[in-house]
Amino acid sequence: MRAEISSVECKSILKKLKGRKFTKTKRLTVMFLGEFEGREYDIRVRASSDKRAEVVIKKGEYYKHDRIELSAEIGKKQFMDFVKIFSLFGFRSKITTRINYLFEMGDNIFLTIVKAGGIAYVEVEKMSNEKNIEANKKQITAIINSFGLVPLTSESFNNLCHRLSLFSDTPFSGEERDFVYLKKTISKY
Repeated sequence: MRAEISSVECKSILKKLKGRKFTKTKRLTVMFLGEFEGREYDIRVRASSDKRAEVVIKKGEYYKHDRIELSAEIGKKQFMDFVKIFSLFGFRSKITTRINYLFEMGDNIFLTIVKAGGIAYVEVEKMSNEKNIEANKKQITAIINSFGLVPLTSESFNNLCHRLSLFSDTPFSGEERDFVYLKKTISKY
């Protein structure tokens, strides 16, 4: 579940979470969004300031909580190669940079505060399967509610993504200039 937060809410949440174990990372992502055989795919090639890199593929509607997600760690040196491969799909693409504060909430639930320029949002998630999805949804909803936050609807999620694209993200068309920019930027991660 996601909820957009103001800078005041962000400070309040961070204060409430003080003392919990967390990690802070900067993340560079090239995101590819498109359809294949009538299903939406969200493919991400990521590198983080903790020196990790990965490929994540999410299948299902972008705003839904029940997407199928698979990920695989890759070497940081493979980052550009994977971006080149996925750029061949011709999906809508963009480069994102985020600062993530990842908090362990217990019972394999994670709360992430994501900052992207002047925009911030919270994600609360727990990997689930068909058997435990309803119980996990109740736990996650309780956490969101404990901070007085309202989960994003599909419409508000799309609005948030649109504003991120306008004010925070960098377009990616797969042209040489995009790869030059990425090669320069990846060196900071």
